[in-house]
Amino acid sequence: MEKFIDIFDERIYFTMEDEKEDLPIFLFIHGFADRGLTISPLKQLKNRKYKIATLDLPGSGKSSLKNNASLEYFSKIVFKLIEKEFIDKEIYIISHSMGAIPGLFNLKVNDKVKHLFLLAPLNYNLLSIENDLNSDIFKWLLPENENDAFDSLFNLVFEPNQNYINGINLLAKKIFDSIDLRKQKFGFLVKEQILSKNYLNNQIRKLFDENSNFTVIFGSEDKFVSKNQMLLLKKDRPDIKFFEIKKCGHAMFYQKAEEINNIINEYLSNK
Repeated sequence: MEKFIDIFDERIYFTMEDEKEDLPIFLFIHGFADRGLTISPLKQLKNRKYKIATLDLPGSGKSSLKNNASLEYFSKIVFKLIEKEFIDKEIYIISHSMGAIPGLFNLKVNDKVKHLFLLAPLNYNLLSIENDLNSDIFKWLLPENENDAFDSLFNLVFEPNQNYINGINLLAKKIFDSIDLRKQKFGFLVKEQILSKNYLNNQIRKLFDENSNFTVIFGSEDKFVSKNQMLLLKKDRPDIKFFEIKKCGHAMFYQKAEEINNIINEYLSNK
């Protein structure tokens, strides 16, 4: 099933698997300038013990953006979507990267959300480690030229093969051709929130501190959300389960869908 849902003057693109009616529902919240389709490698697996719903956040994928993009706005969009689409249902959330923030917000305020799986989560340690792998993250999020756009895509994966490299050459050009629109839509989101030390240390840290019912999954070779960041987070939160997936970059579904699925299936089997 796929449709558009009207929320706060936006047209939000939403999908949910129609089959497997009795299985738990996992709502996927994607990362920065991405789309719900990113979770497709996981959806293609036949041995899942859950079904997947997705949305495109405002300004991404097929969804509109008529208001200012911010993490608070995205969080409220997800809240309203859950209220509209899962009236009498419990759900789980699986988030990637920036999607962690709407995920944590809804875990805190929405009783329908039973557990949250944070994959490579945006976190308050993003800018706290000197000489970490995130020194280029600004130009990866808002490229200044086609080379920046290529580097951003290249560094999403661990040891990209030639087919991947060939594919991102065209995609990098497409991204840079629309970079002015990206900056217009997401400039505030990047400069004043994702890459603001004050925002990270206060607003995002508060969301992590106020929640406990979540699991963290990260890639050992992630250049956007590094292993060092995750180890600091783990030190702060010994009460939380952390799973490190070896030989995996930031594009976790693309590289390690099977491993992610195994972690989720095991959680559901043991709950």
